[in-house]
Amino acid sequence: MKRVANDIVQQSLVQLESALRAGHVLDAQSKISSIPTKALSRAQRSEFARSCLRAGLSDAGLRLLQPIVRENSSESTSEERAVFAACLNANGGTLEANAILESETDVTAWTELYKSFVAISMWDYEKSLIILDSLIESKAFVKLPEYVQRVVRVNRLASLIVEERWSTAEEEISKLKASWSNTGTVRLLNNLRELELQICVGVGQYDRAQRLLLQASSLDGLDELYFEKWKAILQTAEFPADGADPLFRVLNLAREHRRWEAIRDLETRIALKFKNPIFLKRVLYATPWPKYRQRIIDHFGSDLKNEAVSAAFDYHLLPDGAGDHLQSTDHSRSEHWPQISVAEGRISAELKLKSGFREHRLLRSLASDLFRDHSAGSLFNSLFPDEFYNPFSSPSRVHHAVGDLRTKLKEAESPLTIDQFDGKYKLSCLQPLVIWLPPGIASRKSEFQAEKLAEVFGTASFQVSEVADRLELNLKAAQRVLRDGVERGLLERTGNGRSTKYELKGGSRRTA
Repeated sequence: MKRVANDIVQQSLVQLESALRAGHVLDAQSKISSIPTKALSRAQRSEFARSCLRAGLSDAGLRLLQPIVRENSSESTSEERAVFAACLNANGGTLEANAILESETDVTAWTELYKSFVAISMWDYEKSLIILDSLIESKAFVKLPEYVQRVVRVNRLASLIVEERWSTAEEEISKLKASWSNTGTVRLLNNLRELELQICVGVGQYDRAQRLLLQASSLDGLDELYFEKWKAILQTAEFPADGADPLFRVLNLAREHRRWEAIRDLETRIALKFKNPIFLKRVLYATPWPKYRQRIIDHFGSDLKNEAVSAAFDYHLLPDGAGDHLQSTDHSRSEHWPQISVAEGRISAELKLKSGFREHRLLRSLASDLFRDHSAGSLFNSLFPDEFYNPFSSPSRVHHAVGDLRTKLKEAESPLTIDQFDGKYKLSCLQPLVIWLPPGIASRKSEFQAEKLAEVFGTASFQVSEVADRLELNLKAAQRVLRDGVERGLLERTGNGRSTKYELKGGSRRTA
């Protein structure tokens, strides 16, 4: 009887894999919910968690592996830890995932694959490329399932494109197209087709791109936004003199579909293609990853390279469904809109969040990336940086924190709101408002404290009494701040007793 049950579970896993490869994500999600996890063998759990990851149900993968990786870590395998980290990364806990993978002593192909996923999540495609090249050249690569080998090569191709290594990317895509059949790999082939479109735009082969887009119109699984986005990109690439209107039209469609990364990509293209400094700053100040920010600064041109982007930026946040979201709004009257200061926690004349405390850190975390909604995993890492994410209890703690901040916003009659959709959170508003964003937003507590110390003391040394006075803390709280900074490598300590002094290490002397 037990063997029959195992055979049924294995058959369900095979069907699940087929649905994923065919790009039928909803079918895969339905299949996942129908498989009794208690019937899974130990060996099947990693496979099932990987399927959860690919189907967009990373939290289910975390719940499955949590008892093994976190509660019985000494008994967990390298593969289980790697898949757990990959699910954490997909759930927003990128820094925690990175820590798990970087500390792994029994490094396998799975470890390296998911390290590359984390690097991509941080927009560090150069690092991803190094990892994937090394993985492909290793003996462990051929031991991976054939489909996973293809995933590796598609991610390598994506990294080559972002790094603008066009000739190598062309060689790679030619090899991939020649060696792959259409059978059972619809999802990867669709990814490959979009990557080829990116190459065409990158090297200026617009006719080839148009042919690819026409071929794609007969395929399943590609939605309206896919076609409209690439039509607009090709139109503005071929005929830049016609202006950015096609990209603006697709922006509105992307907002309707809640496709946040498409919005970021489109605003970046407007900034770079049309040398628009306002859109450049919208992307720079509302994107947290340094590698992405530096890449678009480098692409913008030499005029900006010598400019210090160090002042606060007045980001205009508009309500959803506001028609032509950015073009039709009268921005000339923005000085009369409600003003929100993220750095100070100033919500209104009546409400200033307590500096560095939970509600303030939550606001800063939500404002650190205004292009996407934030998962419980990403917010938990900011609110509770010294704790591991627990898929069973952490989401409710984040939800309570969001509820407390919502209550304060409502009491202050602020038009700033926090939307919740499908378990994720995003800053929104009931009327147009200005959010003053610093050039970089620290949201983790230790980063926030280092930022405050840098703002107050710069490169000068300081004592605990000065920290207590300038940061408005009691003496014990100031001592904790300094002790934490030393332990995390952010501060240097010299002297003893009353003569003890501290100063920020070189990498922390910044306000970004």
